[in-house]
Formats: sequence, structure tokens, C-alpha cells
Amino acid sequence: MLLAKQIAILTLVLCLSAAVGAVLFSLFLWFYFYLQDPEMRFVLFEQLHFAGVVSIFAVPVALILGLPGFFLLRHFGLLSMWSICVLATLAGGLVGATTLTAGMPWVGCVGLGFVSGVLAWVLIVRSNIPLVRTPFGAAQWTR
Repeated sequence: MLLAKQIAILTLVLCLSAAVGAVLFSLFLWFYFYLQDPEMRFVLFEQLHFAGVVSIFAVPVALILGLPGFFLLRHFGLLSMWSICVLATLAGGLVGATTLTAGMPWVGCVGLGFVSGVLAWVLIVRSNIPLVRTPFGAAQWTR
């Protein structure tokens, strides 16, 4: 598989996993605040709006840290489900550390990163991106 095609597929996978993780994070926050105030109602439009706002922050972080992280882990032969989850959890922790003043629960951001990492791993495996680094041009000379 060409490197450009791998990057394009991986970009789509990371964007999708971060967006789905943002929706799950939005539902987590609603539940978190519902436990504090049981009178709070679930409004779908507000949850989707909040998920969109979280996606504005989550998708760039996933791309900026996820693309180089994936290729570095693959280069050193450390690519596994757990390494992807740790990388995504650290990225979620980075987002959580920057949003501490906004009143967001830091644990939720770390959880968003972990869930997005698991989803990204499932999508990476399903998209047939090579998980082991092959030498340049090795696929061209197979018999």
C-alpha cells in the first residue's frame, strides 16, 4: 500500500474515532452533571452541539499527535492495541490539562482519549493498513 494512501486512510480513521469519542464524551459529561443535579434534562440538540465543539479540539489533536505517533510506533515495531491506546490516552490527557480552567473533568478527557484509541485501533485493523514496517520497494519485487 502506498504511503500516501496509508496517510489518507489513517487521517480518516483518526478523524472518525475522535468525532465518535467526542459524542461519547458529550454523553459522559451529561451523565456526570446529571448525577450532580438530577433535575437536568437530556436535550439531543445541545448534546450534539457540545460534541461538535469537543470535536473541534479533539480532531486536530488526534491528527497532530496520532499520525506521527502511529508511524513512529510502527517504525520501532511497537505498534499494538495497547500502544495506540496509551498514545490516545496521553493525547486526551493533554487536552484535559489545557481545559482544566474551563471546568471540564480531566478524567473524562483521558477517557475520551482511551475510547478514541480503542476505536482507532479497531478501524486501523479493519482498514488493512500494514502494522509492520516494510522496506521501501519490498512489495514491488514479490513473486
